[in-house]
Amino acid sequence: MVALRCSSVATFRSSSARVPDLERRVQGTQRPGLCAYLLSELLDEGYDLQTALGRLIRLYGVKEYARLVKMDSPAVQRAIAPEHNPTKLTLEKLLAPLKLELDIKPTDAA
Repeated sequence: MVALRCSSVATFRSSSARVPDLERRVQGTQRPGLCAYLLSELLDEGYDLQTALGRLIRLYGVKEYARLVKMDSPAVQRAIAPEHNPTKLTLEKLLAPLKLELDIKPTDAA
């Protein structure tokens, strides 16, 4: 089992009161479910996947997360940097500790 721990690196400003509260609760936890829930809340708030994942990884600690996903720290930094475009494989590696995967589904045509 892979444990996800988020360290108290920083909190981020958010328009929703739930997200900063979740970030405080996520810091120092080893519960992937709570970290995945924070990611879901950030996505629901309108953040794109790369930005939301970047916020979560920075709470966790980039070096620690890189070790967890068996990637170099600079590669993780590039993947979450807005000026870069991570591949599907890279995003899947970053989502794996959260037990999440990318999926495509049809939209409801009206």
